[in-house]
Amino acid sequence: MLGLHYGCIDLRQRPDGEYVFLEVNPAGQFLFIEIETGQPLLHAMVELLLNAKEYSLEYSLPHNARGSARVT
Repeated sequence: MLGLHYGCIDLRQRPDGEYVFLEVNPAGQFLFIEIETGQPLLHAMVELLLNAKEYSLEYSLPHNARGSARVT
């Protein structure tokens, strides 16, 4: 793994609907999403970073993307 506790990924959706991975930003921006959705992302991010050793997160990429990811 990359050894990151946090990173934002850049994906691009091709015309055929497939997602293509571009890069990982180790200090990517996310507050614009909190502003648009009202979700408490900053609070969740602070909690994650303060307690990173307690978290082991697994999630899947969108259904038409290949692979999955694990953050530990």
